[in-house]
Amino acid sequence: GLCPSAPTGGAISRARFAVEGRWAVHRWLPELRENLPDVIHAHLSFPAVWIASRAAQALGVPWVVHALGGPADRVLSSARGMRDLGKLIGAASGASASSERGLRALEPWIRPGAARAVIPPGVDPVE
Repeated sequence: GLCPSAPTGGAISRARFAVEGRWAVHRWLPELRENLPDVIHAHLSFPAVWIASRAAQALGVPWVVHALGGPADRVLSSARGMRDLGKLIGAASGASASSERGLRALEPWIRPGAARAVIPPGVDPVE
């Protein structure tokens, strides 16, 4: 797949992710340049945020992060995970979450002036 696995701890894992992540961005950029997005959206996971931040920087487009549900809660509750992600999230143009609680949990890493929104999951039922 395009998205490499998150580094799980040791130096070898982090080095492998760095190589695979750079490869993924390199492979993705030609397609993105051909169909330049207005914004890049990433769910809150290390691989998604890492790749989105680098692709957005290379393309000069904004990117946003979204925290949704259990996987995001696990990332947000990990001091180590957020230490690594916090720097990347600080470069995002905006952040959203599926609840006020989720958005408050992201708040320490969102830069001043970045857009913020609560976007509940699901759709309205058709009547």
